[in-house]
Amino acid sequence: MNTAITNYRREKKKVRYESISMRSLNEIGTPSEEHKIDQLTMLYQTVDGLHKIDKAIVLLYLEQKSYQEISQIMGMTVAAVGMRIKRIKSKLAERFAKMNQRTN
Repeated sequence: MNTAITNYRREKKKVRYESISMRSLNEIGTPSEEHKIDQLTMLYQTVDGLHKIDKAIVLLYLEQKSYQEISQIMGMTVAAVGMRIKRIKSKLAERFAKMNQRTN
């Protein structure tokens, strides 16, 4: 009984991730083509402002390369690639938000 309770509590604490399907994206609504182009332009402008290594990692990530493939190409460990991508995402989010505020 104690084992069952312990397992239940452990499972309850685990973070669950749900993938975003195309269906759920369509339910949100589709932005216009012009809006998509503006968003892509802003994304590439923010990526262009990164350091060379960070830019290379992001572009490989956007090409849907695995962390293992990126680590082999860049000569880093998989853990270093993961940490870099996490930091780059937060940098891009900040810069993207600033650029978005300027345009609004």
